[in-house]
Amino acid sequence: MCSETRWYEASRHRYRLNEERDHNAHHSGCEIEYLKLRRRVMFELWWVNGEEVELITVVCISCGFVCYSPRPDRKDLIAKYIFLRDHEKLGAAHAGGRRTCRLLSARSKYLREAILGLTKQAPHKVLDVGGGDGRLLQPFLELGSECFLVDFNQSPISGVCRLGTELEEIPFGMTFDVIICSHVLEHVAEPMVMLRRARDLLSPNGLLYIEVPLEVWKGVPIASDPVTHINFFTKKVLEAALLLAGLSPVMSEKRVAPYGEYYIRVVSIMAKRGNERQADNKGVEEAIGFLRPSFWENVCRLFVNIKIDVFLNCVPTIKSLVAKFTYKNRCVVAIDATEERNV
Repeated sequence: MCSETRWYEASRHRYRLNEERDHNAHHSGCEIEYLKLRRRVMFELWWVNGEEVELITVVCISCGFVCYSPRPDRKDLIAKYIFLRDHEKLGAAHAGGRRTCRLLSARSKYLREAILGLTKQAPHKVLDVGGGDGRLLQPFLELGSECFLVDFNQSPISGVCRLGTELEEIPFGMTFDVIICSHVLEHVAEPMVMLRRARDLLSPNGLLYIEVPLEVWKGVPIASDPVTHINFFTKKVLEAALLLAGLSPVMSEKRVAPYGEYYIRVVSIMAKRGNERQADNKGVEEAIGFLRPSFWENVCRLFVNIKIDVFLNCVPTIKSLVAKFTYKNRCVVAIDATEERNV
């Protein structure tokens, strides 16, 4: 992100091609299928002809950016999305259920109010980068804005114009009053390239909205799945990234927000073109603090996690437990039937 080459090693994780037994012990049936597909990405697309790989979680000692090594490149990630597009529906917006729709509506409402609070009027052109089928743009369609989408999903909702799969496919000279990059930066091979390209696509008074999950709140979550997210940000690290890309944050916050059918911790930042201050290295302290918390910080996390997991996410948590129990019972019945046939 900052072109530094010195890293602080945080953890190591080993992965095997076949880990069904481990998955069965800790995940429901749907989660197992999700993880199996990502194991196939690892060993059929990224690290071919191997049965085991070790990934090292590292922190940049200059800016605090967190990722892992060895790292998939741009071609690897394109191959991943083409593969997943053929096997499952991409993006949290595709999840069904009334709760998901309700939380998506709350997410869209927050985005609309945050942007209108700064622009004071409906934006003329809005671009959603990596927005699935463009459902997050619905409030802007209702305001009369022209809405555009860049994503691997080829079937946007009515009223949204798809411009391609990547920012490079957008016609030369086209600019936007608002660019939304919500839960995307954690997926890309070159986050700084994406930020600089987004900056160039902003109109002179345009706004870039960035939202990423604050996953290092609980440590880097790649123990079971290193395929979905490959970049991990804190608030200060993301602010530094925007400054390095020639953007100035005008609104920045950490909050608990809906995504899919869950509430999670996120970082939300609004930025405009220009660089009014220099990036600092406070992100290093913040990132390592999350990965190496003190006793009291762990206590604080416990109470916040209880609030999120027990009170805000109680419905999907119960559903997940029921699904896990049902899946295990189905496995037991299948094993018993097999043994009976063998006898």
